[in-house]
Amino acid sequence: KSNLEFALRQQEFIELIRSQRCLDAVYHSRKYFVNLTPNQLVDVQKSMVLLAYAKSNDSSIHQVRE
Repeated sequence: KSNLEFALRQQEFIELIRSQRCLDAVYHSRKYFVNLTPNQLVDVQKSMVLLAYAKSNDSSIHQVRE
């Protein structure tokens, strides 16, 4: 449950979306994004937006973090 592990899981999630594997990204999030700290939860919420834009705008996927 370290920040490094969280960052790795978040990047894996983003890469799944980037490779058009949105359903796998959802399964990944259900498995790894549990029992989060408040700061991690905010980051996950920002990442989840990528699912909504995955089909309509591929350029939005390239923004990993703000």
